[in-house]
Amino acid sequence: MFFSYGLDDWSKVVASYEYKCEKDSSTQTIQRGMTDDEIIPLCDACNAPMNRVYSAPPVKFNGSGFYSTGG
Repeated sequence: MFFSYGLDDWSKVVASYEYKCEKDSSTQTIQRGMTDDEIIPLCDACNAPMNRVYSAPPVKFNGSGFYSTGG
């Protein structure tokens, strides 16, 4: 299904962002609007700045025309 958003609607879209502590490697997930300014969170345990973790989103191609080896 295809969705078309106007500029006003992007302010209502919320995304989850994962952060990892520089010192003790603890992680934290923060939810904020996609148009909100990024604020670097501090670790709850040691109060050090956390780095944003970038990862590939899960993608699954369905439908005819996609080769599948099972599962």
